[in-house]
Amino acid sequence: MSELAERRRFFRISDTVGLAYRVLQRGEATEKESSESHVSSASLLSLENDISKALESMRAANAGLAHMLELFNRKINLALTLENRSDGVWSEPRRAKRVSLSACGIAFPVDDRLNVGVTLQLHIILYPSNISMSLRALVIACDKPRADDEDKDGFVLRADFTDIEEQNQEILIQHVLKCQTRQLRERREEKEKKG
Repeated sequence: MSELAERRRFFRISDTVGLAYRVLQRGEATEKESSESHVSSASLLSLENDISKALESMRAANAGLAHMLELFNRKINLALTLENRSDGVWSEPRRAKRVSLSACGIAFPVDDRLNVGVTLQLHIILYPSNISMSLRALVIACDKPRADDEDKDGFVLRADFTDIEEQNQEILIQHVLKCQTRQLRERREEKEKKG
C-alpha cells in the first residue's frame, strides 16, 4: 500500500452519522450485508461522486442553481433514509451521533463503560449519501472524555474496524475526503462573507 493510500485510511474527521451498535458474544458472527446491499452502496457512492463533481463544476458559473440542486439531492437522500427506517432491516434503533471517523476506526460517546477487547457490530449510515454499512469493530479504549472531546458526559468509546472489506474501507475514505472538502469550502465561504 502506498504512503498516500495509507494516509487516506488514517485521516480522521468529526461527523454526524446514523449509528447503532451491539456487543457481540464470543464467537458470534456479525450480520453480513447481502451482496445486493453492497451493490446498492457502491452504486449510491458512484452517483454521489458524480453529483458532487457536477455540482463543483457548476458552482463557479451558477452558485444559486448548484445550491438548489444540492438541496434536491439531500432531499432525495433523506427520503431514502426514511424509507429504509420503515423496512425493518435494522434490528435496533439508530440515532444520529457525533463521531470521530476514519477508514480504520471510530470514536463516539456512550453512557456505560465497555471493556477493552470487546467486539461490536456497528450499523452506520453516512450522511448525506445515506450509504449504510454493517461493520465489526474491536474496542481499544473506553474512557472518560478528554478535554478536547465534544461530549463531556459518560464515556468515549474508541474502536478499530476489524475484518473490514476493501469496498467498505474505500467508501469510508471517499466519505471522509468529501466531508473534509465540504468543511473547507464552508469555512472559505464564511471567511469570504466576513470580508
